[in-house]
Amino acid sequence: IYRASGNFKYAKDYINKILFIDKNNSAAHNFLSTIINYSMDSEGHLHELERVSKSANLSDQDRANIYFALGKAYEQSLEFESSVSFYKKANFIKKNSSNFSLYELSKLIEDIKLVFNQIDLSKTYKPISPKKIIFICGMPRSGSTLVEQILSSHNQVFATGENKFLSIIFNKYYLNKNELKKNQIIENINNKKANPQSEYLSNNSIKNSPYKIFTDKTLQNFYWIGFIKLFFPNSIIINTERKIKDNAFSIYKNAFNKNMGWTYDERDIVDYFRLYKDTMDYWKFKTPNFIYTLNYESLVNDTLHQIKSLLKVCNLEFDNNCLEYYKNKNTVFTTSSAQVREKISDKSVNSYKKYYLYLRNFFDSLDEL
Repeated sequence: IYRASGNFKYAKDYINKILFIDKNNSAAHNFLSTIINYSMDSEGHLHELERVSKSANLSDQDRANIYFALGKAYEQSLEFESSVSFYKKANFIKKNSSNFSLYELSKLIEDIKLVFNQIDLSKTYKPISPKKIIFICGMPRSGSTLVEQILSSHNQVFATGENKFLSIIFNKYYLNKNELKKNQIIENINNKKANPQSEYLSNNSIKNSPYKIFTDKTLQNFYWIGFIKLFFPNSIIINTERKIKDNAFSIYKNAFNKNMGWTYDERDIVDYFRLYKDTMDYWKFKTPNFIYTLNYESLVNDTLHQIKSLLKVCNLEFDNNCLEYYKNKNTVFTTSSAQVREKISDKSVNSYKKYYLYLRNFFDSLDEL
């Protein structure tokens, strides 16, 4: 909670209490690595990570935790060969413990396209609510948390983070395991009683809020853009994008939850990028002028203009607080929780180049896209 709210001093204090009790606690060491800048590390944590990595009784999960942390520590210490070796070890362990397959997701996306080929999305089928949702989607590590932090700094906007409300609703009504209920979607378009928007807005964080505008940063919402256009007629889609090689490498060097097993393998990352790009191309064709794409590098290079354009798309007046998003006290539970407490910089632009010699095949395969 302290890390999520930006209070890194207290977060460190509690992690150090854990490590005082259990000096080899890999989860605590990994957590601590997310809030330490190893280029200025005076706490000797890199040496502690090395010590723990040599322990004989670590589980695979423990080793992955420590290896991801060591990858970051050596990266910030500018020892890139050591860094990449630990990132590779961590991903190898996570990949071996995952049963991820892109086949089911690819099939689901194709089934969704088949349904929406029959639907005219230029029409409005459902009533417009006085409350509006700004859906932020895209690839992980593409700048989506930063965009939500900027928008939720506005005095009229409330952030709900990665709430997964849509996934819950669509799994409930339109999916049987991973099989799409195609007829159900068509039937519900003109069924006045079928209104997922009302169910979404009944969640307590929205229902009991005085705000009228909310952000939803569940990245996988790009699967559901057609549904959003159908059932949330006054919503806005913000799609965040970043240079693909920087984006892919940032995914590769971070630990994600078990539902994102594609993030632990270079080929899987490339294939997921392809699926994402194909899906977004389809929705852009089906819903012209509905999706606003915000480029991370443009935001870095021309912050004021890009924020003004973003607010205009969201029908929001300019609010100077959006320029000082790093002061926003909203809780951030993503892997970007530390970065969004800092001012925008270009330090991560072209960061993949430091690793090109070690991951050449990975980066070159992204040129296919």
